[in-house]
Order: sequence, then structure tokens, then C-alpha cells
Amino acid sequence: MDQAELLTLQARLTQVEHRLRATRTGWLVSVVVFTLLGMGVRQAASQSEIVRARGIEVVDAAGTVRIGFNVHSEGAEVMLADAAGKGRIWLNVKPDGTPGAVFTDSTGKGRIWITAHPDRPAGLILSDGTGRGRIWIGAFNDTSTGLVLVDQNGKVLFQAP
Repeated sequence: MDQAELLTLQARLTQVEHRLRATRTGWLVSVVVFTLLGMGVRQAASQSEIVRARGIEVVDAAGTVRIGFNVHSEGAEVMLADAAGKGRIWLNVKPDGTPGAVFTDSTGKGRIWITAHPDRPAGLILSDGTGRGRIWIGAFNDTSTGLVLVDQNGKVLFQAP
């Protein structure tokens, strides 16, 4: 590997670190939101009967849906939306029990994908602005790990192991 390739790899890893920091921030915001929702649900439950529904929408003062809870044939999901009502964070559990999360950009393209499959690798995929996966980080059931970096055409630039 020559110096230019090492510099390119270093720049890409710096981008990965930046995106991982953003992901951690997103998870922190999600935890805070769910904690506050949990406190509200506990208080509401102490004051009334249990509310059962297949879907719940939480709206802001303008009536824009900002949080959605939904159960359907593809599993259960929670959606957090931006001020324009566009879903930006999706947390879900598929019918087979597989949990996942998707973080989207302002155009609705999935940019960060996180999954924890019971019988396949748990992974993190970082996508470019077109929604194409460019960086994949995985942890396999046999305790090994993997990292794959691809270019805009899908050509593998780096792979470990």
C-alpha cells in the first residue's frame, strides 16, 4: 500500500470516526426522548386505564408528526421526525426479533444502518448521499470482525480481514 492509499484510508477512517460520534449523539437523544416518554407514560398510567393502539403519533404545536409508534406486519417501529415531519430516525424490531435502526438524511436516504441479526453478522453500514453503502463494519457470530470500504461504483477499496 503506497503513501497515497494510506492517506486516503486515513481520511476515510477520520470520516467514519466523525459519523460514529454523530451516531452516538443520535442514540443519546433517542435515550433521552424514550426516558421522557417513559416518565409520561408512567404518569398517565397512574392516572387512567391502559391505552392500547396499533399506532400513536406525537405532534408538535403546529400539528406536525414528530414521533410515531407503529405496529404492523413488518414489525414494530418508532420514528423520530424533523421539524418538517420527515422521518429521520427509525428504530424497529422485525417479526423474527431482529432489531435495527436507520438514520436518514434530509432527502430521506438511509445514511446509517445498524442491525443485530441473531444468525448473521451484527453490523453498521454508512452510506453516501445516494444511499449506497460505502463502509461496512461487522461482528460475526464466531467473534471475528470485518471492515469493508467501497468506492462509489461498489468496488472494494479495503477489506479486513
